Amino acid sequence: MALTVRLVDISASGVLLSSPQKMQIGQRAHLQLTLSGEPLNVEVEVRRVADGGAEALGRNRYRLGAVFVSPDDMARRSVQHFLRDDVS
Repeated sequence: MALTVRLVDISASGVLLSSPQKMQIGQRAHLQLTLSGEPLNVEVEVRRVADGGAEALGRNRYRLGAVFVSPDDMARRSVQHFLRDDVS
């Protein structure tokens, strides 16, 4: 099942996502996104779930804190490059 989420925040070890669907702590998913033009394809594991409130259109959202699970070198480089560029 594919699920469209919004990236709220990213660090070297994981992400904070906004999702229309609640996930369970410990649940794993494959995350695909583009950071500064570079693809990021990595498995994540949900570590935190919180009610994210309602959007402007009244749909409920959830905040999902997730860590990267064994990211490969390409994934690590993509995240590091994005974070380095974001700080500059």
